[in-house]
Amino acid sequence: MLLIVRKDKKGASFYLNDVSPKVNIINLGLEKGLTVKAFPKVISAIKEIKPDVVNAHLNTIVYLFPLAILFPKIKLFHTLHNPAEKCTGVKGQDVFNRLFYKRMIQPITISQLSHESYVKYYGRENAVLIDNGRSKPNTTTLLSAVTQEIAQYKNSHHDKVFIHVARCHEQKNQTMLIRVFNRLLSEKRQVILLICGLGFDTTELGHELKAMAQEKGIYFLGAKSNIADYLANSDCFILSSHWEGLPISLLEAMAYGLVPITTPAGGIPSVVTNGYDGVISNGMSDESLYDAIVSYLDGNVKIESKNIVATFEEKYSMTKCANLYLDLYKKKMQE
Repeated sequence: MLLIVRKDKKGASFYLNDVSPKVNIINLGLEKGLTVKAFPKVISAIKEIKPDVVNAHLNTIVYLFPLAILFPKIKLFHTLHNPAEKCTGVKGQDVFNRLFYKRMIQPITISQLSHESYVKYYGRENAVLIDNGRSKPNTTTLLSAVTQEIAQYKNSHHDKVFIHVARCHEQKNQTMLIRVFNRLLSEKRQVILLICGLGFDTTELGHELKAMAQEKGIYFLGAKSNIADYLANSDCFILSSHWEGLPISLLEAMAYGLVPITTPAGGIPSVVTNGYDGVISNGMSDESLYDAIVSYLDGNVKIESKNIVATFEEKYSMTKCANLYLDLYKKKMQE
C-alpha cells in the first residue's frame, strides 16, 4: 500500500511509473505544506487501511506523531533522506522529532554520513542505516528519438554529454554548476550540459539560472518521466550540491555506467570512490568542481564504466535495499 499525502501535480510523481501494479495507491490530494486539516485525513486513511507498518519519508513524519498515540500497535518508521539537521521540518519541530525518535518512531538513515549526522544532532545511536537503493530504470520506446535529440545539441560527435538530474533548488547549488559550465564552454571544451528537473520554468531561481546560462551548450529539458533514455545517451553525471543524503539520481546514473563527477556533499563520498568509480571535487568551490571535470576530460583520471556498474550492483540495488527494510520490519514486529 502506498499512501501519498500531497496532491499529484504534473511531473511531481514521476517515480509512480515504477510502482508495481500490485501496489494499491491512495492519494489524499493535499496541498503542499503542513495544515491542520491534513491530520484527520491521514488518521482516517490509516484507520481504514489498518497497516502493520507505516514508513514515512521526508517531512511526512509529522503525520506519524498522532498515529504513535492513537495506534500504538502499528510499527512506525521514518527515513531521513538528508543530514539530520536538514530534516527538522518547521521551526520547533525538531523537539517533537527528538521525543518520538526516542521510542515510538524508528529512524532510518540512508548513508554513512546521514547516519553520523543523526548521531551528532540527536545524540543517540538508535537509527538504523540502510543505504538507498534503486532498480536500474528502463529505457522506453522514445530512446531513438532522444538519441536524435541529443545529437542535435552537440557541436561535434566528440562532445561529452553531462547530465544533471535534480529539481531547481538552492541545495543543488546549480548557480555554481552554470558558472562552471559557462567557463568550460567559453574555453571551447567539448562538452554539453543537459539539466532535467522541475522548477526551472516556474521559480525565480530557475529564471535566473536560465538567464545566466550560455545558450549554446546548456539545455534545460524539464522533468522527464523517461529519464533512462537520457542517461543511456550521456557520458557523465554531474552534481554540484551543498548537501545531500544519498541521491537516487546518482544511483540511476551509476546503473548505466555514467561517470559521476560531484562535490563531496553528504553521503556521496560513501558511495563514490574518488578515482575508481567517479570523481569527487576536493571542495565546494567553483574552482574545485572545474578542476574535477577537467581532470576527467584531460584523461588525468580514468574511470571505467564496469567499475561504476559493479559498485551499483553490489551495494545499491533495490533488491538489497528492500530486503534490509523487510528484515527491519520483521524484527520490529517481533519485539
